[in-house]
Parts: sequence; structure tokens; C-alpha cells
Amino acid sequence: MKINYKLNPNKTYIVAVSFGPDSMCLLDLLKKEKCTLVVGHVNYHRRPESNSEQDRLGNYCKTNNIKLEVLDTDGLTPKGNFQKWAREIRYEFFANLEKKYNAECVFVAHQQDDLIETYLMQKNKNNFVKYWGIAEKNTVKHAHIVRPLLFYTKAQLQNYCDKNNVPYAIDSSNLEDHYARNKIRHFVVEKMTAEDREKIIKEIINKNQNIIQKSNTNMSVEKFLNLRYEDVILFISNYLNQNGKHLDLSKNYVKEIKNAFKSKKSNVSIRLIDEFLLLKEYGDVFLINEKEKINYNYLVYRDTKISDKYFEIDLNNYFEERNITNDMFPLTIKPISKNEDYHIDNYTCKIRRLFIDWKVPPHLRECWPGIYDKNGHLIYVPRYKKEFIDKHKSVFVIKFTNK
Repeated sequence: MKINYKLNPNKTYIVAVSFGPDSMCLLDLLKKEKCTLVVGHVNYHRRPESNSEQDRLGNYCKTNNIKLEVLDTDGLTPKGNFQKWAREIRYEFFANLEKKYNAECVFVAHQQDDLIETYLMQKNKNNFVKYWGIAEKNTVKHAHIVRPLLFYTKAQLQNYCDKNNVPYAIDSSNLEDHYARNKIRHFVVEKMTAEDREKIIKEIINKNQNIIQKSNTNMSVEKFLNLRYEDVILFISNYLNQNGKHLDLSKNYVKEIKNAFKSKKSNVSIRLIDEFLLLKEYGDVFLINEKEKINYNYLVYRDTKISDKYFEIDLNNYFEERNITNDMFPLTIKPISKNEDYHIDNYTCKIRRLFIDWKVPPHLRECWPGIYDKNGHLIYVPRYKKEFIDKHKSVFVIKFTNK
């Protein structure tokens, strides 16, 4: 059994451990990888055996030279629903540990049974869903959560512990049927065959793929302002989920975003989480990662064709349309500087002026391409148009519309 994550021996990792078989299996698997671990344990004092479980976990960590951090909730008063309150303080604790130890991420031992239970509960509630089941990676309370055991069953994890003499305890509250999740666990999930599980896992994957396929990273401001609250969540959450992030969006927050985008300002920037921004730029809305830089530098000969994530280029024929003559090869295609001069017909202008006139979104200006001749002279800058139909016979397609 192996965890589904590539570990860096030079990094520190937080491991959320309750002392149940799932989290103890995860901890033992990680221990074998010989990386730096810090265990985060929360003692809610809800069961008589809580203190003895903490002691047993402490003994395991001491024996294996693993740092243990404990959040003792004795004296704290739960607010409202206990399960919700417990989750809130638990993930705040993990986020604080990640920051304290400058850790790479927080490992959590959710497994296949948890995945299926969550999915079935989502279906039963028939509410709006931005992601089906449990994500392998997301961000909760600024903690970078990774779940590397999602496709192992609970029985497999407990069997690992038994075979490898890994200590654990069974939470007695999980045996009760007071909670809706426990009922689904005992009367539905535990009775599933391997074929039943495989079928429902495929169903979850397909539903999430459909959500991703329907998602965009940009649209017009007009369309954005007309979106329902649920659709705004999908627009933002799908992009963040694909990048391992999670953000809870309230109706009031969505309302604040829309009000900001209704302003007469051409450009508005809203930081969603970490390096991810929601931008209003010249009538369009973009989702971007501000740390993701588009870097390229191509040397283009007459017989060169390029097809990658940034460009589709074939200038073998009809290159004269791009102000190119045969003696200018080889060409260089690279990002242009806003301070460069560009000679058009009988006059010269600054690139920054063209960017303004063409209303090039500011986040694209640092990576917009120019074509340079063999002597390094700028000879062609592709026009930026939102509704552009290229009538050139030569091929020069720019694929990046956001970052």
C-alpha cells in the first residue's frame, strides 16, 4: 500500500491524526517515507477513552521520533452544531501548524468510504453542489489539505494496521446511528460490493468532469453580473478546485463582488485566496493565478511549425501578411516590452499606447508576443481583439487568454 503523493524529503508535512485506523495507517505509511512529520491531534474530551488514546498516540510518536502537537479543547464551549464547530477549530489548528512549521501541506486520512458517504449525502439533500464527493486537494482555513488515501477502502486501511501492528482505536460514536452519515455508512456503504463501489466512484468522477468541462476562466462583465449566486460559485470554485484551493463564498461576498464590478472603473482586482485573483478588465472578467508566468522564446526558421500550450504557428507561406520578408529569417517570438517602439507604416508609436488603444487586459500585457527579425528589430505585433476573426492565410494563433 502506498500513498498517492510525491513527497519531498526536504519538506515538512503535517499529519492530521485522530488515532483511528485510517489516520494511523496514513501516519505509518508516511513514517516509512522518512520525511519530516508533525502530527496534529485534537482532543475534544467527548468520550471517556479520549485521554488514553492521546497517550497511546504520544507513545507511538515518541517511539518513532515524530513531533506531536495537541489541541486540547477542554474549557472551550462549542457554538451551535458540534460537528460544524469541531470542524472549524480542527482546520484552524491544522492551518496554524502548517504556518508554524512552514509545512508543505496537511495530510488528512479521508478514504473511499468517506468519499462515497459524502456523495450519497449530497445526492439525498439535492442541494446545489460545486464539487461531488471529497476533493483530493483543496484549501480549508488557509491549510493546504491533501487526501492521499481516497481510493482505499476503510477495511483496507484497518487491515494494514492489523497486519503491521500499528496501534489504533475505534471511535465508539461511529458505531451509533444517530447521525445521518452513520446511517448511510452502516446500512448502505458497508453493504456495497466491489462492483457497486466501482460504479459509484465512476459516477462521482464523471459528474466532477462534467462540472470542469462546463467551467470557464473568463466571460464578459455583463454575463457575470447576470449570473445567479450558484453560478458565480461554480465559476470561481471550479477554477480554484482545479488548482487545489477551496473558498467558501457567501451570498453577501458575491454581492460585494458584483457591486465592485458595476463601478465605472475599467479595471478592478479582487484577491480571492492566496495568489488567485478575480479581475474586471475592459468589460471582461478573468480568473488568474498572479504567480503563474507565461515565459517563452521561440526561434522560427522558414520550415518551423510550432504547436504547444501557448501558440499555433506556421509562417512557411504567406508570411508577407505579417510584415515579414524572406531575408528576415530566422525570426524570434518573445514577449514585448511596453516601452518598445513599433513602426507602423509611416509612423512610430509606443507599445504601451497600442495596449491602451487595443484595450489589452493588463494581466496579458507582460506576456503579449512580438515577432522580431534576425537583427532583433520588432516587425510585427498581433492585434488584440475580443471578437477577432483571423483572415490571414499564415497561422499565428495565441492560445493564452488568461494566466
